Amino acid sequence: MMMTGIGRVGNDPVVRYTSDNKAVLDISLAFAYGKKDATGSRPTQWVTASLWGDRATRIAPHVTKGKLLFVALSEVHVETFAMRDGAGMGASLKARVADIELIPSRPPEAENSPAVGQTPAQNKGSFGDLADDIPF
Repeated sequence: MMMTGIGRVGNDPVVRYTSDNKAVLDISLAFAYGKKDATGSRPTQWVTASLWGDRATRIAPHVTKGKLLFVALSEVHVETFAMRDGAGMGASLKARVADIELIPSRPPEAENSPAVGQTPAQNKGSFGDLADDIPF
């Protein structure tokens, strides 16, 4: 199964090495989905995704907590585990990173300024103004 989307990094990942010296970067990703609730929040699905080899060591310095990433995930699966308190079983979603792209963050002053070549009056609308119940 493949999964693609924009996720937010949940922690500062650290490169670890297997016994045969292969680099692995485990990234905790939060994906928002569904409709907003009464507080304006969407539900979140957490996925632990692993990136292997040379790509893991090259991208690790750029993947920090809070960073937005566009990822294509492969081998998506559910892993079950015994809860620490012994009160039953838990489950987590795991995957392997097939492709990853960093999403550049906009400087704070760019968020409130009009797009290049536009006056503030021309820049009033945004996708955030659309209703959440659009069917497409």
